[in-house]
Parts: sequence; structure tokens; C-alpha cells
Amino acid sequence: MPRLRSRVAAPLAPVVLSTPLSPGRAGLREGAALPVFDADGSFPGELSLSLAGRYEDYSDVGDTANPKAGIRWTPLPGLALRASYGRSFRAPFFDELVGTANARYQTIRVADPASPTGQSVVLALFGFRPDIGPEKATSWTAGVDFEPAFVPGAKLALTYFDIDYRGRIASGSAEFRNFLVARDIYAPLIEDNPDPALVAAYFADPSFSNAIGAAPGDVRAIIDVRTRNLSSSRVRGLDFDLGYSRPIGEGRLDLSFGGSRLFEIDNRLIETAAPNNVVGTLGNPVKLRLRGRAGFTLGTFDGGVAVNHLGSYRNRTITPEERVKSWTTVDLQLGARIAGADVPGGRSLRLALSINNLFDRDPPYARFQSIGSAIGYDPEQANAIGRTIALQAVVAW
Repeated sequence: MPRLRSRVAAPLAPVVLSTPLSPGRAGLREGAALPVFDADGSFPGELSLSLAGRYEDYSDVGDTANPKAGIRWTPLPGLALRASYGRSFRAPFFDELVGTANARYQTIRVADPASPTGQSVVLALFGFRPDIGPEKATSWTAGVDFEPAFVPGAKLALTYFDIDYRGRIASGSAEFRNFLVARDIYAPLIEDNPDPALVAAYFADPSFSNAIGAAPGDVRAIIDVRTRNLSSSRVRGLDFDLGYSRPIGEGRLDLSFGGSRLFEIDNRLIETAAPNNVVGTLGNPVKLRLRGRAGFTLGTFDGGVAVNHLGSYRNRTITPEERVKSWTTVDLQLGARIAGADVPGGRSLRLALSINNLFDRDPPYARFQSIGSAIGYDPEQANAIGRTIALQAVVAW
């Protein structure tokens, strides 16, 4: 039976956070690694714990203390199992605290199953709510790292994550045209048959616009699309990364394949509202992203080809909803060190050529609607620029 050795961690040392770009914020952070045992490469291997804590004090949203803990077990050489738990806190950014400074109030027509015409005029409130508070989260992760000895240069990393947000700062602006269709989800943001005095006040506000020429009496509801604190939001998914690297002749070959698979982004506006799983819908992260790359170095030359894949998703901002197709592009990089390659630490000149979207693939069609405009693709997931070519010269000394 292998002899286990216990170890003692070094004492904690507080670290004062310096935040010159965050007026009114100060904090402390402490952490330590705690080795538990080590069997010198034999089973049961090595076990270690990590503990950390962070304290911050904000002049506007108060103070917060957030712990983080992790465990890593290496039962055999090349195999590690790990898990972590943590709590986090995010104060609103400055541009989220503008309140009514950039508010927009606009009359629009939206789908309404309860209307004889299938549409109703609503007054939509855009911008940021003045009462936005901090965002908090509890996260769990579990993963495995594998570097098999029988395949030198290969490595695999898998990480499952589960993040539970409270008061997540977000909005429903991506789907505001369907608020009246999905009342079970958006009921807290809908005010039916609003007080005529309230409607008149919005019509008189300098931030009001009336592109459709509606009269105050035409407004059937007020929908609040402003960025706010959601009651809760749960995000679950899996990140993975597979790599292989080995020398070939006088050069090196590097292969990698990785991506992310989201299972759920479950938002609730209030605790009693129906859950709304928005993953894989327009205006939110897609379910699947992949990237593979093959690269090489050979003397003074290097290069690589990468393939990027964006999975398909649904456009629920229109009725009936449409499917947005997947998008796959190829990138190419080539480089050469043409001066100073044989003088370590001396001056060098490197030229690099990069071509993104090598085959000039158009983005998939998506009916992307915003107030006053509509375009034929989703700018949050794709771009319409097409192939781009860049030539770079880097001088080092």
C-alpha cells in the first residue's frame, strides 16, 4: 500500500484590491491551497483543497463577502477530477445606473391573440429602470482533465457548470413584440388598460416618440422592456477542449477542438412567473459553439487553419417563429520570422497574414427587428462584413 504524505499549507496573506477605475469601491481577498495527501504517483494519488474569500465594500450598494472553494483529486498520473463552489457579486455598471437619462417611450404594434385584428397598440418603455441593484450568483462546477500516457501530447478537459443568478441584470427587449402572446411569462411587465393620465404623461415626455401616429386612446397596454433585475436565472452547460501536440521533424503540429454546449438559461421575471428557457433563441446565447484548429511551426514559418461553427437557433421575436440556420466559417493564418530568428533575445521582424471567413460565407438569414429598423441577419451572432484580410508586421527587441 502506498504511503500517504500530508502537507501543511502556508498561512493566508490578505491582498488589498486596488481599483482606481471604480470610485467608491474597496475590498480584501484571501486564499490558500491546502494539500491533503500525496501518494507519489500511486493510487490514491494526490488530493488538494483550495479556499478563497473576497470582501468588497461599495459606497452605493453596500458590502458583500463571497467565498470560493475547490477540490482537485489526481488518482493516477494524467487523470485529475475537480470541482468547485463559489458565490459572486456584481454591482451595476455605471452605464446601467443611468435611470431615465436615456429612456425611450414609443408606441408600437405587437401581436395580440386577444385582439380581433391580431395586433394591438402598446406603449413600450425602453432604457434602464432607476432601481437596478446588484447581481448575485452561486456557481458549481465539476470537471475532468485527462492527459493519457499512451498518447503523448494529447489532453482532454471537460467542465460542467451550473450558475444560479439572483437579481440578474437583463431585459426582455429581444422578445418584446411577443409579450402579449406569452403572457404567462411576461405578465409582470404588462399593464393592461393603463390609466389615461399615465398614458398622457408619457405622451408629453420629451423621450416619447410616436412613429405609428397612435392616439393616447389607442394604447391597449404598457409593456416595460427596460433593463432590470430578474428574480432568478439559471445557466447550465458544458465546456470541452481536446488538444494534441507533437513534434514532427524539425517542426511541431498542434491540433485542437473545443466548444460549449448550453443546456439551459432559465429566466424568471418574478418568483411566481413561468420559467422562460431562452437558450438557443435570438438575442440570447446559442446552444452550441464549436472551434477546431490545426496549426504548425516549421523553422521560421508558422500557420494554422481554424473552423468555427455556430449552431442553429430560433427567432421567437416574430410570429410564427423562424429557424435561423447554423453558420460555419474558416479562418487562415500564416506567419514568417524573416529577421533576427537566429538571435535569441535580439531584434526580430515577423510578418503575419490573417484571413477571416476565408470562403466569404454570408451570415444566415434572420429577421432582426428593432425600433424603427429591420435587417436580414443577427448582428449579435454573425456579421455581414464577409472575408477580411490583414497583414501585420511585428518588430521585437
